[in-house]
Amino acid sequence: MDNVELINKACNVENECLSHRDLLDIVQEFERVEDKKLAIKILNPNNSDDFTLQFIMDHQEFIECREKKRVRICHNLTRSHSNEYKEIYICLPGLGGSLDQFLPLMKLCDLDNRIFLAIDVFGFGQSDELDKYPMIGIVEQLNDLIIQTLVKHNITCSKTINLIGHSMGCYLSLHLFTRFNKEWTISRLILLAPPAPTITSLAKDNRLAQWTLKALYRVPWLVTFYREWFDQSKGLNSSGIQNFFHQSGPNDDKDKDNVTLRYLRLFQFYNNVQIKSRSLLGYLLGWDPLNWTQINQIMKNSQTKVTIVSGALDRVTDPKCANNVKESFEEEVELITIANCAHNITLDASKEICEIFINKVFNQT
Repeated sequence: MDNVELINKACNVENECLSHRDLLDIVQEFERVEDKKLAIKILNPNNSDDFTLQFIMDHQEFIECREKKRVRICHNLTRSHSNEYKEIYICLPGLGGSLDQFLPLMKLCDLDNRIFLAIDVFGFGQSDELDKYPMIGIVEQLNDLIIQTLVKHNITCSKTINLIGHSMGCYLSLHLFTRFNKEWTISRLILLAPPAPTITSLAKDNRLAQWTLKALYRVPWLVTFYREWFDQSKGLNSSGIQNFFHQSGPNDDKDKDNVTLRYLRLFQFYNNVQIKSRSLLGYLLGWDPLNWTQINQIMKNSQTKVTIVSGALDRVTDPKCANNVKESFEEEVELITIANCAHNITLDASKEICEIFINKVFNQT
């Protein structure tokens, strides 16, 4: 299979829906719905199969972690000879994200005979919520989860991992790198749409921000009310779509014929309306800064390669953030900017990110 065919198969969602309906039929049905009614319709249980994907269903599993909390993961560790593979690609989504957004990369890994493990972090996707979300504590639990999953599936010889983080997932990946670099050989850090290297608004000494977050954390329904009535009521014009995809919706002439992209917008909206406000606030409240001095000390004594990918039209973590992250590394790292791409790189620029992985990641490890 040549690279073009590999990428096309990885990015194809035409036959993924459990409903077995044609993508165009799904897109046309939901795009006709009035904006303020889209969330209600898309969450109707009768429509869930339109947004449940076969590849993920075939590869997902629920793991019980500390405090009997369930975490949804997606992997191909059960494929034949998986124990012979030396490297594993681990995908960590961002704030409010889920493993679903890594679909093209998961399929690409599987098609190219590479092992992957994607995780719904606590409180998002289909993983259970926690009482609190201290970032370092989350990272420690994620490390335990990775070990637990590998042991469960008898993967004993692989100690080399590649961490793929999106947005907040970049922070989780870098915290994993600093805390557990002696437990793992971390071959690569792939940072997709990274936030700024330092976020002063979330600093513990920012009393006003901390007080506000703590107050909202006690009454998350206020944030839910705002999201439902003032944002999600805009349907595909809501911030979670406008800021995550490079075009505003089906009225854009350039995208009218791109049925897959139109479906992925709906797929993202389906996931957006299920995001838990309490978890959003919890992660912001539990945010821990990166120790760049420690990161660079470890980098000097490791063979870890870093690739940063940014969307040129990203309005959530704009390209300046990616460039500032690049400059925060003392060692040389690669920065790639994708044109006509917003925050959700893996869905908004599926073919481009798969091409980057084939040319810049898979063939250089």
